[in-house]
Amino acid sequence: MRTILGVFSAVVFVLVVAAVVEGFFALFFISNIGKTHGTHNVYVTAVETNGIIWSTDRAYVKTSQQSSQEDTYCVQDPAVLTQLKNAVALGTDVVITYDHPVVEWVWNCKGEDAIITAVN
Repeated sequence: MRTILGVFSAVVFVLVVAAVVEGFFALFFISNIGKTHGTHNVYVTAVETNGIIWSTDRAYVKTSQQSSQEDTYCVQDPAVLTQLKNAVALGTDVVITYDHPVVEWVWNCKGEDAIITAVN
């Protein structure tokens, strides 16, 4: 009987440890191996805030007004968010600088392509 309880306890322990480890990794997304960054000339189609608990700002951009492909970027800086909102209101193209970190915490971004760090 003790052997069965010992095996059962070991299985429960392994399952609990696996659940804790998976829960830890569920708090963030591993974006990619290595860090990427660069600039793009884009047309900003919309800017919105998402989320209830950890709200984040998201920008939707296209390479041109006629393009059918729309990409999403995370926005963390309030000054950058204001510049993007102005670009939407004016309907002008802007040059964005973006950064794609190795780890994106769920309270910072929610699966967007990258983070816009500057607008020119």
